[in-house]
Amino acid sequence: MKQLIYILTGVLLLSACSRSSFEAEKSTIDSLLLAYQKLEVQVENMPTKEAKEHLTTYKTSIELIKKNTNQNKIPSIESSKYINAFRSVKKTFKKLPKKQEALEQSIASNSAQLKNLQKDISNSLFSSDKLKDILSKENTLLTDVSNSYLHLITQTKEEKEKLDSLVQLLPTEIEKLK
Repeated sequence: MKQLIYILTGVLLLSACSRSSFEAEKSTIDSLLLAYQKLEVQVENMPTKEAKEHLTTYKTSIELIKKNTNQNKIPSIESSKYINAFRSVKKTFKKLPKKQEALEQSIASNSAQLKNLQKDISNSLFSSDKLKDILSKENTLLTDVSNSYLHLITQTKEEKEKLDSLVQLLPTEIEKLK
């Protein structure tokens, strides 16, 4: 009888320890979900309208170049580089909505996985070690998505600055192409 009481007491203590451990993991998941929610808001507020305006500026500038270019004269290497710089700007702004959508899909997918993980924890499907491995991978996924967002924002700002400088040089380049 005493042995049964000791065994039951031991089991209760172990289950209490494992539950407090899982509470920490649940808290980590909540933190990850909150980070995804914040990132989702940032991604939704990306400047896609501005990207469309920049594409319009690009198209207008290219039309000016085509209109004012002497068809009988071969453009210099410098002028070709200038026109190619415009094309690289176009690619960035044209791809922005698709990249934004891909980020939104990644955030939604990863958030859903975390919510399913919460259910799995409630059902005690994972050991503590397995759960730590899963949370480590989930943290890495969050970092990757966040870094992709930051890279995209940085690239967009750089290309906006590049477009502005190209537009300022436009009158000079058109004169060279005549």
